Amino acid sequence: MNIAVYVRRLNQLRYVESMIREAARRGHHVRMVLDDQGETGPKASERAIPEHVPPRFWQWAFASHQRQSSHVVADVVVVPAALKVGDDDGAERLRISRVPQARHRVAVQTSVSDLLRLDPAPWARVFGWSARWAEWWATASGQPRPEIQRAFRAVGWATSDRVHRPPSRSCPAVVYLPLPVTGGSRWQRARHRFLDEPGLVRSIRGFCDRHNAQFIVKSRSKTPIPPVLRREADLVIAEDRPGEATLYDLLDSLPGGVVVHYMSTSVTEAAATGLRALSIKPVGWPVDNRGAIPDLSPESARGFYRWPGVSELTTLSGADFMFSNNAQLLTPPEPSALNAYQAHYLGPLFGAGTRMVDELEALA
Repeated sequence: MNIAVYVRRLNQLRYVESMIREAARRGHHVRMVLDDQGETGPKASERAIPEHVPPRFWQWAFASHQRQSSHVVADVVVVPAALKVGDDDGAERLRISRVPQARHRVAVQTSVSDLLRLDPAPWARVFGWSARWAEWWATASGQPRPEIQRAFRAVGWATSDRVHRPPSRSCPAVVYLPLPVTGGSRWQRARHRFLDEPGLVRSIRGFCDRHNAQFIVKSRSKTPIPPVLRREADLVIAEDRPGEATLYDLLDSLPGGVVVHYMSTSVTEAAATGLRALSIKPVGWPVDNRGAIPDLSPESARGFYRWPGVSELTTLSGADFMFSNNAQLLTPPEPSALNAYQAHYLGPLFGAGTRMVDELEALA
């Protein structure tokens, strides 16, 4: 079988790498088509530029402009983060990339939003995390349930198929993901109303000093790092390594700790690596389509961001208080609660690539 993998951003590779490797191992012909013109704006730094592709992918990758000299005939086109490929602009990008119209198109879930607004009609399969996402997708999108049931397959959370090694860092850490200041008006409004972030940063610094923990700041190139973070942190990771799961690999290297974030999907990476998460809800956070789904709504007593024993949801002042008083933030998640969260949202943590290829072969 000939499989084309359409990649717009290099940070999408983590969701398809194990599938690519398994398909190649089984003797299928795999080609990654890098749309090096497909991403602009705040995320332009993540654009799929061939020179930035990790060497282990070179045997499969070529840029879209190389199509004329590297003929590809695809039975299946696999598209991670498929939402933008479903609209007119995305469909045009797919056409310009000169990937042939394959017999089947397959989408791969990489986040919450890229699935909940997806139209299932163009897709032969949609690979999601746990089985529960099919119902949430139907509720949020209003798309016909039979269409979603036809397309959706729960394969698990593919990032965790990466090679795991014993923790390489000697002490636990507070991993802080700064509040974005680009990428949409909701973040701009949140930042303007979030004026006491330096106070929280100083509380985290004091907490780490009292409990012999590292203070690590993990940002991305689109999110400038405030000077107070550079002064107070032990380690600053300013941007992702191209094509790598930088945050996941960092968390996987820790013997323990807590991830502090602002309503981001990093809660999944914390859960997958067995760390606690502390999600801070910015003032004036807007309601979106996930608000109608109790399992995803930040207002729920138990949900995506608030799961007792695994992840807590709080305000800025609440987080400040917790770091001023609470040493329990560095204790591991409660095992049964962690297992329940993983099963509810992520599905199986290992073997996603194998399940994806099984489904692709069933299409052929």
